[in-house]
Amino acid sequence: LREARALEPALTEAACIEADVLRETGRPAEAVSVLRDALAQVGPNAPAHRTHFANIGLGEALFALGRPDEALHSYSPAVVAAPHDLRLALAAVNAAAASGNGAAHRLLLNHVLRIDPTHAEAKAALGALGGGGY
Repeated sequence: LREARALEPALTEAACIEADVLRETGRPAEAVSVLRDALAQVGPNAPAHRTHFANIGLGEALFALGRPDEALHSYSPAVVAAPHDLRLALAAVNAAAASGNGAAHRLLLNHVLRIDPTHAEAKAALGALGGGGY
C-alpha cells in the first residue's frame, strides 16, 4: 500500500485501506497520520469522491483516540456528501454527543430521523435533550 501511495500520492483509497489496517491493529494514531497526509495531498478543494472515505476513516481513528471534536469535524463533509448514509450519520451523532456539542448532537439526531423516522435510539436521545423531532 505504501508503494501504491508513493506512486500516486493522491490515491486516497490506498491510504484508507492502510489506515483501516492500522486502526484494526490498535494503531489509530498512525492511521490519523496516514489519512491526514492523503487528504493534504488531494487538497482542500478536492471533489468529495476523492475525500469521502478518508474523512470517514479519519473520524473513526480520531474517535478511537478519544478526540470526538476532531472526529466530528472530519465526519462533517462526509455527512454532507452522503446525506442518506445512516451508519455515517450515527457515527457523527456519537462524536457530537461525546464532544458535548449539544447543537451538533441535536442537529445530527434530527438528520438521523430524516433518514429513518422510526429510529428508536435517535428519538429517545432527542427526547432526552428536550427537543422535538425532525
